[in-house]
Amino acid sequence: MRGVGERCFCLAGEAKKQVVFIDELPWMDTPGSELLSAVESFWNGWDDSRDNLLFIVCGSATSWMEQKLVRNYGGLYGRLTYELHLKPFLLGEVEQYLKYRKIQLSRMDVAIAYMVFGGMPYYLNFFEKGLSLTQNIDRIMFGRNARLAKEMDILFKSQFRNPELYERVVMCLSQRRYGYSRAEISAMTGISSGSRLSVILDALEGSDFIESYKPFDAVAKEVLYRLTDPFCLFSMRFKECRGEHYWQENQHGAYIRS
Repeated sequence: MRGVGERCFCLAGEAKKQVVFIDELPWMDTPGSELLSAVESFWNGWDDSRDNLLFIVCGSATSWMEQKLVRNYGGLYGRLTYELHLKPFLLGEVEQYLKYRKIQLSRMDVAIAYMVFGGMPYYLNFFEKGLSLTQNIDRIMFGRNARLAKEMDILFKSQFRNPELYERVVMCLSQRRYGYSRAEISAMTGISSGSRLSVILDALEGSDFIESYKPFDAVAKEVLYRLTDPFCLFSMRFKECRGEHYWQENQHGAYIRS
């Protein structure tokens, strides 16, 4: 689990004796499994009558959790009693985490680490004590056996069905810092501006990859979407760059500093 948009849901009241905990529920929903029907039957036919049972389900595929549970209008409608959306670390929490792991970095280097890896503990866990920030970035991102060299492909495939569509939208948004309108995204990606694009944008925003906002000085109240996930921003910008010492050799170059 990488923790991006991780969702936990509670489907019971006050539990004191027993807990049923299912992790990564979306990936149990294989074709023909009738998973939701089974969950609905379990809850409505047996669990609902028991006051001592807490039923918790988790999943990092946020779009599935949103569509199948939060917006469920079938047998699970109105059954959620609590939702916990696990957020990435903030900058200060990244500093605390690295200190806890005895990774010695200056505050400037902590800020750069945050701009590269965001607040994902999964990524920060790859830092090796005793190496500088630039050495760690090369080892994790650019080296021959870099742990996160193919992370973007893995990330979208683990989060979404039809991952190529989501990656196409993220690639589009990575090209301009303040983002694009819905119509511009549709034109640039070839995805029609209908329900499919709405599902994609909602899922990306719910998973903390992007955010929607209205520009302060805009005449028209048109919503813009921009890519905010630091790791995606970094990976999209440097996806073609490789080399055992790429970051150490180019960190002061114009392309990186821009």
